[in-house]
Amino acid sequence: MYVYRQAITLCIIDAVNNQGLSGNTYIFVFADNGTPPEIVSRYNGRNITGGKGSTNEFGLHVPLLVIGSSIKPNSVCRDIVDFTDFMPTIASLSNVPHDDWKNYEIMDGESFDKVLSGNGGHERTSSYGYYFPNSRNAAQKRIYVQDTAYKLYDITNNNNFYNLQKDSLKQYPIPDTQLTAKEKSIKKSSRIFWRACTIKVPVLPAAHVI
Repeated sequence: MYVYRQAITLCIIDAVNNQGLSGNTYIFVFADNGTPPEIVSRYNGRNITGGKGSTNEFGLHVPLLVIGSSIKPNSVCRDIVDFTDFMPTIASLSNVPHDDWKNYEIMDGESFDKVLSGNGGHERTSSYGYYFPNSRNAAQKRIYVQDTAYKLYDITNNNNFYNLQKDSLKQYPIPDTQLTAKEKSIKKSSRIFWRACTIKVPVLPAAHVI
C-alpha cells in the first residue's frame, strides 16, 4: 500500500511539473488514521502496532507532507495540524479575503499558511477530537482535547489525563494528586479550549439530509 501510494504521489508531482503549474500549486499528502493493528512497524528501536480504530497516538498521529514552491526543502514542523485547518489554509493560499470566509458557514480551523512560507508558526496549540464510529455502541465514544504533549478525555474515558510523551498508548492516566503545577495549568487550559469547541451546530432541514 505504501509503495502504491508513493507511486501515485510521484505521478501527481510529475503531472504538475510537466504542466508548468509547480509555481502556484501545493500538494498535501496525509492520512486520516494510522495503520491497522495487523501491521507492526519498527520506529526508533520500538515495535509499533498500528492503532487504526483507536484514539491513541498510533491511531491518530499521522505525517503530513506538503510540497510547494514557497516551502524550504527538507524543512520540518512539529506543530499540531487539525483537519479543520485545511480549508482556511487553502483559502489563505488562494488569496481569498478573510472577510469572505464567513460565506463558507462555520470555519473553526486555523490557517497554517505562514508555516508553509516560513513566516511564522501555526496558531493552533490544541486539537479537539470526537470519535464515535458506531452510534449503536456508546462504549466506543471518545471525546478529547490534546496538544503535542498531553491529552484530556471527558467522561467517555473517565476524564483521564495523559502525558503522551511518556505514555503514547495511554495506559497510565495521571491522578490530580500527582499533577505538577505546569500540568494543572495545561489541564485547566484544555478544559477551556474544550468548552470553546463544543458549539451547537444547526440541524439541517429534513429535505437537505441525505
